[in-house]
Formats: sequence, structure tokens, C-alpha cells
Amino acid sequence: MRIALLDDDPKEWKRFTEALRGWDPAADAECFADGAALLNAAAGQEHFTVAFLDVYLPEENGVNIARELKKISPDTEIVFVTASTEHAVQAFEIGAVHYLLKPVDTADRWSIWIRSLC
Repeated sequence: MRIALLDDDPKEWKRFTEALRGWDPAADAECFADGAALLNAAAGQEHFTVAFLDVYLPEENGVNIARELKKISPDTEIVFVTASTEHAVQAFEIGAVHYLLKPVDTADRWSIWIRSLC
């Protein structure tokens, strides 16, 4: 299983990684600060099983990154992890499987689904 996290805040990387390991101690995520790095990694290797994407990034929008990722890797599950519900409808229109609000932790109601992936 290959997991990606796109977020411009390294503190969020740490929080997310801790939550992920709470769901599955063996799980790990590849963390990316910008969409180009994520898309390059997706194009150059085995596809990501799931990508957790922030919506609000400097000079980028996670929804647009998700559209590009789906072109490269249509089977990658997309989960948005963001501070706002503003883009939820857009997210589901492009095929997101979940839309989580920060902060994410092991007690999150989507934990069971995420554990099933790990």
C-alpha cells in the first residue's frame, strides 16, 4: 500500500503520520509540500493507493491537484483533509471518497475505513 499526504505544513505531516500509525502502526505516508512533487511521484512509480490532500496550498488548490492525479492514476482513492467545508461538493464531484476536517486523529469517525485500507 502506498499512501500520499499533500500539505504545506510540516506540523500537519507529523499530526497525520501519528494518526495514521494509530490506525495501523506499520503504515507510513509519503509527504509532499506541493502538488508538482506529488504528481511527479505518482507518475514515476507504483500508483498511490490513497492520497490525502489539503485544499488550501500556497499558489495551488488541492482540488485541482486531485483532478491531475486522477488523470495519472485513476484508481487512487482521494481523501481531502482540510480546515473548511467550502470545497466538499467539488471534491465529491471529482470522485473523492471522503472529506475530513482538520485536525485528523485516530478517534476520527473515518478511522474504520482508513484502517481497512492499511
